[in-house]
Amino acid sequence: MEHRLLTNIISVREFEKALRKGFFGQLIDLFRFGTSHLIPMDAVTSMLGFSSQRAIGRMMVPVKKIIGSEGRAYQFSRRFRPKSTSLKSRWIRIHQAMEEYRPLPPVQLYEIGGYYFVRDGNHRVSVAVAEGIPSVEAEVYSVDFPGSLEGANNLKEIEERIRVVQQKSFFNETGFSTQNNDIFETTFLLGYEKLYRAIRESGLSAERWYGELFLPAIRLMREKEICKAFPGRTCADIFLLFYGFLREADDKDLAKRVFIETARRQRRKPRFSLFMPGK
Repeated sequence: MEHRLLTNIISVREFEKALRKGFFGQLIDLFRFGTSHLIPMDAVTSMLGFSSQRAIGRMMVPVKKIIGSEGRAYQFSRRFRPKSTSLKSRWIRIHQAMEEYRPLPPVQLYEIGGYYFVRDGNHRVSVAVAEGIPSVEAEVYSVDFPGSLEGANNLKEIEERIRVVQQKSFFNETGFSTQNNDIFETTFLLGYEKLYRAIRESGLSAERWYGELFLPAIRLMREKEICKAFPGRTCADIFLLFYGFLREADDKDLAKRVFIETARRQRRKPRFSLFMPGK
């Protein structure tokens, strides 16, 4: 009884310490990583599009490589410190179990590009960090991604890593020369995958698709200055916006006229200004 009371007191103190460290750590992480919380896994998987996954099995995983969570990204800091007292009761129970050497089930993690995201066991990882435990036992599921995310500290850097891999895959699959990279440049999430899908859906070879559909559309947009109607977007972006319409239209000349008129209307839309017009 006395031992259980003592471990409870220790666990409460450790939680309060972790909470304080989490508060000050968030300020440091904002400057260091550009974010004060864990990276949400759903944001990363949305960048990947459809990706298969497979079970790897049980292994020891360094806690420093666990950077995100599937469902609790905003409840823990970037270093897995608790951010709210609402986590207190469960966190303390986990800490007490560790203090009393009671067995705990392994955490469940997703692996993407060498980094890990918690599927189940956020509190266990948090307690392990507080106790200075370097690795946790985990059941690991690997999400298919032919690249590395290691060294990326926030979503922006992760997106850039993913974009580079998807761009490389696009050129490998189509056989296009990377010297034409500028014409295919896209800012859309999954933009290169969408371009590749457009080729496959066309029923044409990549070479014919480029010469008969994509290049004429890009030339038309440049000739009519259509891309200027969409600031911050590339011509490949605009192609993707209108692709379905251009592909399905029976009357190609009519499609082009509608395409141009739609862009002109876009250009005439008023832009928001920080400055009030003069009286």
